[in-house]
Formats: sequence, C-alpha cells, structure tokens
Amino acid sequence: MDAVKNIAVIVNPIAGSGRSISLSKEVVSRLEKHTINYHLFSDNWPQNFNSFTDVWIVGGDGTLNFFVNQYPNINLPLVIFKGGSGNDFHWMLYKDKTTDQHFETALYGETKMVDAGICNGKLFINCAGAGFDGAVVKKLSGKIKKAGIVSYYKAVFKNIFFYKEQVYRLDINGSVIEGRFLIVSIMNAQRFGGGFRIAPEASITDG
Repeated sequence: MDAVKNIAVIVNPIAGSGRSISLSKEVVSRLEKHTINYHLFSDNWPQNFNSFTDVWIVGGDGTLNFFVNQYPNINLPLVIFKGGSGNDFHWMLYKDKTTDQHFETALYGETKMVDAGICNGKLFINCAGAGFDGAVVKKLSGKIKKAGIVSYYKAVFKNIFFYKEQVYRLDINGSVIEGRFLIVSIMNAQRFGGGFRIAPEASITDG
C-alpha cells in the first residue's frame, strides 16, 4: 500500500505563527521512514494534484478553507494536520488523537465524505459568521497568534465593549427572524476560535 502512494504535503508557512513549518518537517520525516513518495509544497502550490494519490495539509482552519476554495473540484483524500492557531475542523475529524495515531489514520484510515457550505460563492468547511465573531477574526488577521483559544480570548476582551450589534434579517426555510444580534453563525462543525463549542450537536456528515 505504501509503495503506490504519492502524497502532496501542502504547508502554509505562516499558519500558527510558523508552527506549521516544524510540524511539516515531522510529517515529512515520518513519510521518509515509511519510504513513501511525497512532494513538499510551501510557498508555491501546484495548479493541480493529478500525479498524486493523497493531499496532506499542514495548517489550521484558515489554511484548509483557503485550500478547498483554491481547488474546489479536487477528488483526492485530504488530511489536515493541526499546524494553525485554530484547529477546530481538525478536532471534528480526529478529536484528540496522538501524533502517532493521527499519522496511522492518515495512512490507513477509511476515507469519508464531509459537508461544506457556500457563502457569497465561496466554500466554508467549518463555519460562516457575521457580527462580533467576524470582527474578532478581522482584528486577528495577519497578527501572531498563540495556539488554541488564548488569542481569541484576548481579541474578544479588547473589542467586546466597543462593538455595536448589527441588524440582520434571517430567512430560514420560510421562517423570518429580524433584529439586532451580537453574533450570527452558520455552523457546519461544532466549534470555532480554537475551542468555542457553540454548536455541540452539529455534524459534518449529516448532509
């Protein structure tokens, strides 16, 4: 099985403030120990992955979201390694597997289809948010972030007292809700922001 694999390892060099770089080295080292063919892409990603059997993505939710929008028609098994500051979709897929368990799952696990949403013509795989959560993400954009929820907490506390709720009109299967809301989140997964579990019953495989 290993001999026929040819894996594209995609790394976002700025994900997790550089943590993705060290993680990609570990992933590549493990592939070499298993004598599995691979090619590492960092700054310049390919136009397509026609010569590969799998794509392994090293980054966080932002990297994964960018990837699926760059390659919306890709039809290969995808794996995400948690190299970002927010790794909530990784948690949905693998929960709290150790690195060894995750690597074994990536190599030998069963491929499963997962859901995605569409917002303004773009795919989203974790969530689409409007309101305060969107404002927090905007404030964090381009800044050095710690892994997990800490960076998001800091941004929340810095902005919560100055944010003004916006007016929204939601039409959900014919049922209309209108008013001022702090947050409007359309969730595919259960959590965002490195651990804010706001939709605990959400499923990424319920269609």
